[in-house]
Amino acid sequence: MKDKYQYERNDLGHVRASLRHLFVIVGLFSFLVNLLLLTGPLYMLHVYDHVLPYGAVQLGGTALTAYDTDNLGQYIGYLPQKMQLLPGTVAENITRYQTDPPQDLLFTAARNAGAFEMITQLPQGFDTDVCQLSGGQAQRIGLARALFGDPVLLVLDEPNSNLDNEGVAALNAAVRRFKRKGNTVLIIAHRPAAIQECDTLMVIESGQITAFGPKEDILRKMVKNHADISALSSRSQAPHAI
Repeated sequence: MKDKYQYERNDLGHVRASLRHLFVIVGLFSFLVNLLLLTGPLYMLHVYDHVLPYGAVQLGGTALTAYDTDNLGQYIGYLPQKMQLLPGTVAENITRYQTDPPQDLLFTAARNAGAFEMITQLPQGFDTDVCQLSGGQAQRIGLARALFGDPVLLVLDEPNSNLDNEGVAALNAAVRRFKRKGNTVLIIAHRPAAIQECDTLMVIESGQITAFGPKEDILRKMVKNHADISALSSRSQAPHAI
């Protein structure tokens, strides 16, 4: 009886020893798994810490952080979609109500916008009250205002709205002149005429970028897709034989 009891105790001891080994193995395995899971994020944080500080947003070849935030606006020209002129004269609107602005900057902005001759033909020239302007004339004054002060970035939102053929030609010429200086133009448009001077196109549909690349490549793909869709639509509308 005593031998049997001793035998059972020995078996129990072996089981406990085996379980301890199993627990140790499971513990080590769990530790390794958690270590591997933690290593990924730590590695990425290490990468971000070394990579992100070297990125920079540049404007005119100069880091954006180097600009005085109070004066940053003078380096960016903006023509909004719903362009509005402020009460006052043509000159006051182009120069953004600056006190005693240099006349050469005023004339240069008007010429760069292709609006100088139009303005000189107004009743009081640059002193004409903007309330006397048509929609197309006001649009061209808005472009001259965006170009005033020789900015390095020009943002145009539906710039050819309210423009006649002469105004569109002046707009495209202004964009060409601005690009020749090595500056950047960003145009937001729905009308094909507005993107005539663009080099790169980004197509956005329902808030998603659907195409991006050289203008000619994007337009070629869009025309091809349009032709395919039109052909499919024609087949679906054709009468079916019964």
